[in-house]
Amino acid sequence: MTTMQLRGSAGTQQGLRQRRLQAAQGIHPVACLVTRLSRRVVAQAGVNGASPAAAAPKTRPAKAPAASPANTPFTNTNRFIVPKHLQQVFTAEWRRREEDMQRHPGFQGLNVIHDGDSFTISSSWASIPDWEAWSLSPECRRSHLPWGIYQWVPKKGEGFPEDFVPFVAFDEPVNAKY
Repeated sequence: MTTMQLRGSAGTQQGLRQRRLQAAQGIHPVACLVTRLSRRVVAQAGVNGASPAAAAPKTRPAKAPAASPANTPFTNTNRFIVPKHLQQVFTAEWRRREEDMQRHPGFQGLNVIHDGDSFTISSSWASIPDWEAWSLSPECRRSHLPWGIYQWVPKKGEGFPEDFVPFVAFDEPVNAKY
């Protein structure tokens, strides 16, 4: 510590009086300065020498709640191979299914893409629970596609395969594909 620092801290009238009092009590002036400085440092630094910002618990910015299946739109997509002689029956069954789906809450639409003997059917729902309610409904359970139709295993993110329709070829497990 330099002399300038000592004078700077004890240069006022109050500082001089305080120094004389401490000298009368036998307290060394440098020790007083160190004590005052350490109090200042502790006051500025916080507990255990950490800065107040570091000592305070860190708060993270509020994040938007993660999307849950209950409020996330869902599209279930299935791809079928339909022989020419079954295509009329197949499309009629999907028209009937669409009428049934329209009576269920959360149904948003049905999209049918037809290319030769390949059909891609996508049903859009407000949420996964809405689609699950449809898939467990008596209307859905009664609806069956004709024999002779095959399906591809849905890719990850496409949804769920159709019940009671055999698969063409698959080299991955057939399970939930949210």
